[in-house]
Amino acid sequence: DFSRSPLVDLLRTPEKRAGDEAMSLPFWDTLARRYVAAVLVAAAVGFLGWLYATHDLGRSLEIATAVLIVTCPCAFGIATPLGYDLVQSGLRRAGLFVRSSGFLDRAALVKTVVFDKTGTLTTGTLTVASTHAFDGYDDAGRLILAQLAAQSSHPKAVAIRELLAKEGSFGAASSDAHEVAGRGMERVLAGRTYRMGAAAWAAPTLVRAQSSLTEPLGDVVFSVDERPLVSFVTEEALRKDAKSEVQELERDGLSVYLLSGDDPARVAQTARVAGIPEERAFGGRTAEGKAGWVAAHDRKDLLMVGDGINDALVVAQAFCGGTPAVDRPFMAARSDFYFTTPGLMPIRLALRAARVLASVRRRNLAIALAYNLLSVSLAYAGLLSPLACAVLMPVSSLTAILSTTLSLSSKSSLWKSSSSKSS
Repeated sequence: DFSRSPLVDLLRTPEKRAGDEAMSLPFWDTLARRYVAAVLVAAAVGFLGWLYATHDLGRSLEIATAVLIVTCPCAFGIATPLGYDLVQSGLRRAGLFVRSSGFLDRAALVKTVVFDKTGTLTTGTLTVASTHAFDGYDDAGRLILAQLAAQSSHPKAVAIRELLAKEGSFGAASSDAHEVAGRGMERVLAGRTYRMGAAAWAAPTLVRAQSSLTEPLGDVVFSVDERPLVSFVTEEALRKDAKSEVQELERDGLSVYLLSGDDPARVAQTARVAGIPEERAFGGRTAEGKAGWVAAHDRKDLLMVGDGINDALVVAQAFCGGTPAVDRPFMAARSDFYFTTPGLMPIRLALRAARVLASVRRRNLAIALAYNLLSVSLAYAGLLSPLACAVLMPVSSLTAILSTTLSLSSKSSLWKSSSSKSS
């Protein structure tokens, strides 16, 4: 029954990410509305105060006018939106595209980064290193295997498909085959169940007896009724900057984890090569297992990066989520961002830029608050004429814009340091 398949949940149109609704109207939008009311109240107080003290209507109106002119919403009306545009523009140049409105606000809070393995921390391009055929593996079985491999876009299936093609075996995708998330492909034909996928799922009996095998058990097994027909050992390579980027993330104070559905031994090996402590590497996780792990460790500070269908659920549920799988709409639709580069540098850059943006935003607000308090006080004291206010206010706006531009533009140290380290 397809309605009971976990693929239904994984492919269903995702709900709005938890916390994104609150972030979709950034804080400065609310602040701007309150600011307008505060300015009107301040002008009214100045007018009534001077009218009560001097009974001079003209002077009172002048004070109120000065307050209305000199108050400056530049920090959140101009500078902050400009800052977000500059950051998103810089990330696009680096190959990362932000999808959700609240991502940059949430990214500044991230303390934990979790990578999937195949196709995320690694290149996703696999090759078959060795095969081991069991009794009963014949041309008919090879054809069914080719059809299962043709139905799947998983990197392991692609590697097997390419190997079979070199051997002269080709197969068209079969409509009655279906993918079991996190496990592999399955097809029922003439009352027999054919599986291509994780050994523990495709041939559990073989896994239990693997100590007696003369050949190493592969990470992909093709079986019929759980009886193995052939196994494959695949190899993969890390993305070119994976190890250096993991080190940079750790230097930035972030904890890096590896969470995968692949064999735990292979996951541990990949973690060692990438510089991730083995105690932070977890393999053999189904889609639901990944989601459960993230739910248990996410303290509204976790970024999950994955690329496969078994990552769709966890990427959507995590505090922040991203993917390199631009060719798989079901992943991009669930992610805060996607990146198109062969390396992982844009992820670190996005997190670092989000923190710098938050710092610039706080600085601009602090300067704006001090400026408005001082200027309104001087206006209340009658020391600022409307003409002087008309000169002072644009100067303060230009100062905030200049400060933001120097901190976040393409020539700022934020982008220069990142590009030099990635080159």
